[in-house]
Amino acid sequence: MAEAVSAHVTEVLVVGAGPTGLTLANELARQGVHCRIIDRALAPSIHSKALGVVPRTLEILEKFGISQSLVDQGNKVRGVNLYSREKRLVHLELAPLFHSEYPFLLIVPQSVTEIALLERLARWGVKVERGVELVALAAKGEHVEATLRSGNGKEERVIANWVIGCDGAHSTVRHQLGMSFDGSAFARRFALADVGLDVDLPRDELNAFWVQGGFVGIFPMREESRYRLVFDLPSAEEEVTLSEVEHALARCGLGRARVFEPTWLSRFSINQRKTKHYRQGRVFLAGDAAHIHSPIGGQGMNTGIQDAFNLAWKLAMVVKKEAPVSLLDSYEAEREPIGKRIVQLTALATRAMLVQNPVARGIRDRLVPLAAASQKRQEKMANGLAQLSHSYRNSPIVRDRRPDRSDGSLRAGDRLPAGWLNANGVQVRLWDLLHDTGYTLLLFAGNQSGDVLEKQWVELERNIVDCYGDKVRVQVIGWDGSSSCTVHDGGGVIHAMAGLEQGGALLIRPDGHIALAVGPSPERVWDDMEQWLVPTGME
Repeated sequence: MAEAVSAHVTEVLVVGAGPTGLTLANELARQGVHCRIIDRALAPSIHSKALGVVPRTLEILEKFGISQSLVDQGNKVRGVNLYSREKRLVHLELAPLFHSEYPFLLIVPQSVTEIALLERLARWGVKVERGVELVALAAKGEHVEATLRSGNGKEERVIANWVIGCDGAHSTVRHQLGMSFDGSAFARRFALADVGLDVDLPRDELNAFWVQGGFVGIFPMREESRYRLVFDLPSAEEEVTLSEVEHALARCGLGRARVFEPTWLSRFSINQRKTKHYRQGRVFLAGDAAHIHSPIGGQGMNTGIQDAFNLAWKLAMVVKKEAPVSLLDSYEAEREPIGKRIVQLTALATRAMLVQNPVARGIRDRLVPLAAASQKRQEKMANGLAQLSHSYRNSPIVRDRRPDRSDGSLRAGDRLPAGWLNANGVQVRLWDLLHDTGYTLLLFAGNQSGDVLEKQWVELERNIVDCYGDKVRVQVIGWDGSSSCTVHDGGGVIHAMAGLEQGGALLIRPDGHIALAVGPSPERVWDDMEQWLVPTGME
């Protein structure tokens, strides 16, 4: 083994430059935190890999300014069909169900997503160090020592305050920590095929077929006549062949479809595994390093990106001494339950599609349409798929200081939905009022507040700015044009959505989730903010 050179010091070391690692490095850089990001691969993968980008991920990537570019390069899917034995069991129109400004599933190759993230990262002045692998990792009190090896065999010792393992299912970081990765693999083998396909199917819909105890999924890509097929394999051959692709199509009644120009044929197995903990001291795991599961529903890459963003804004605030170190405890508390739930649900969906017993398949085919019949269930299914309904209501860093409500209004921990307001006669997005990198305090004047309560909110705004400076942006929202506020909520639509018709406040985190909800009592805001933020001058 080559002798390691003298140590180099870095604030954050990110291991792995897939979508998870690139998201984490981008958000750290956007927040002004220096990091190094390494990857053992000499170049990004050219394969399409993960295809689906869900609405919540597009909302996150909008902060990097790349969402529209991805939309322009992808295919918008607005419908989903589920068939069994050529009979359609379920049809979902997604746009009316998604509560987002991105009311579709975006089909775009992972390679395109990675390029967009890489280009944005380069504009921050950060470059991925290619052909560099982690070979050793050891916690040393207030820092972590890592040994890196480049392609020429030269080793480097790095002292990092924080290390993030975004290095996939075979994570070296996880192995170095000795952390378990419990779970199992499905016995059946699967294939994916990116091919040209001459078939009469809508270009803006996904089609999934339950066939003879197996599964065939057909996903339309942006280029005309290009599709991805995912299907179970009856054979044990090493290579996927075009004849197997044609056989898969015949199984779902599309035997007349013509297959041509394959660009990627691959065989894979499905593992369902998750680590128990996402953190060990100053080392964190994110994405596939922490959880892997069935590709059904396209949740993998999206979950990794959102793991990364959740951790990155918190780590940035801690590094900049704008928040206490205890803020980092919430990463596992918030993201581990979501990872666990996704592993469980995708395993259940995969087992359902692979049912072999004909009687059990018949029962499944009768129950599924019933389960998807109501609008409420469709919204729940669709917004779960889109990851829009993921909430942190049980997080240790969110507080709801109002009486429990059963009217469906927002609670602390929920994502702040899209909405529109009036600012000096101009329509503006609710999201555009939010702080670019910090917290936002939205003060709602209410429909009966009058000038007295509105003045209280204005005084609170002044006090918060004095205490926290630019760490918090404060915005007072009036009920309508009759108040003296510069921003108004016509008809109280946003007030009602927030459950604050009588006035109150929402503290919005940098990731768009609600940290704090209080009623019309300005002093309640102070009780919790000091637990999450360090006042200006005390960093």
